[in-house]
Amino acid sequence: WQQWPDLDTITQLTRLVFLVIGGMALYSGMLFASGLRWKHIYR
Repeated sequence: WQQWPDLDTITQLTRLVFLVIGGMALYSGMLFASGLRWKHIYR
C-alpha cells in the first residue's frame, strides 16, 4: 500500500504550476506595459 501521490511529485507539480502562472503573469504584464507606452507615444 503506497502513498498515492508522492510528496516530491506534488512539490514538483506545484513548482511547475507556479512557474507557468508566474511566466504568464510576467509576459502579460510586459505586453500591457509596452501597449501603454506605445499608446502614450502615439498620442
